[in-house]
Amino acid sequence: MTSTILKQVQSLIIRPGARPNQILLGLDLTEVENVSQVLNALVKRGYEPEIRYLQLAIGLHVFAVLREATYSDELYEQLLDEWEILCEAITPDDLNKAVRLWSCRPAMAIVAA
Repeated sequence: MTSTILKQVQSLIIRPGARPNQILLGLDLTEVENVSQVLNALVKRGYEPEIRYLQLAIGLHVFAVLREATYSDELYEQLLDEWEILCEAITPDDLNKAVRLWSCRPAMAIVAA
C-alpha cells in the first residue's frame, strides 16, 4: 500500500520549465491568496486545472496545469494571449508572480551538406 501511495505522489510531480517540443500554461497556486476562488475562476473560464506540485530549492509549490501540449508557433501565440489575460485577471498586482507559460521549441535538426 505504501508503494502505491508513493507512486501516486510521484506521478503528481512536475519539473519547472518545459521539455523540448513542449508548451505548458499553468498557475503557481502557492503564489495566490485565495486558492479556492482562483480555481473557481479558472473553471468558469473553461479550464480544467490539473493539480501537480514542484519541488524547488525554496520549498514545495502547488501548481495548476491549465494547458500542456506539443509546441507550435501558433499555439505559443495563442497561449501567450491567454497568459496575458490570466495575469490581468488572476494576479493583477504582481503580473509575473503566479501565471506561468513555459515553452521549449523542438531542437532543430542539423543536416550536413
